[in-house]
Amino acid sequence: AIKQQSLFSKGKIILVDDEFLPMLTNLGSKIKIVSSQKLENELLNNMNGHKYQPVPSESMFVILFTSGSTGLSKGICHTQKDLIFIGRNCASSWKISSSDRLLSGIPLLSAATLGCILIPALLQGACLIIPDKRKPEVLVDSIEKKKATFFLGTPTNYIQAVNGYFKRKWS
Repeated sequence: AIKQQSLFSKGKIILVDDEFLPMLTNLGSKIKIVSSQKLENELLNNMNGHKYQPVPSESMFVILFTSGSTGLSKGICHTQKDLIFIGRNCASSWKISSSDRLLSGIPLLSAATLGCILIPALLQGACLIIPDKRKPEVLVDSIEKKKATFFLGTPTNYIQAVNGYFKRKWS
């Protein structure tokens, strides 16, 4: 899955735990595989006297804004612990595994995509498909050509994807 997805990606580096290095040796010379442990050691050794202080998982990680459906958009603070909890529950509930290919029809920096697509993909080692655009025809193409096994979207995304699929199929 990684090799196939790398053909569609502009990524140049894959950061992995040491245990996965042997599985990724045949990706070719265009992608550099970096051990997360080696990177962490190099960062710690080159801190020029600065002290390493781990960030507690209860610290604020990201502020995500609501859609403003009940008025003004509101910034909601999320901790790392919150998002990992959501991600683990989504991965478990939806039985996401390393063989899945996850696609989101909603913006990447939304609570739904972070908690239900991005983090479960990272936790489970699944492939994350990031479409160039969220237009119906692009989503349908991504589902078909990139063989998405899981799609998260709004009701409008589903209606447009279904209509786009059938429109293309019978035109």
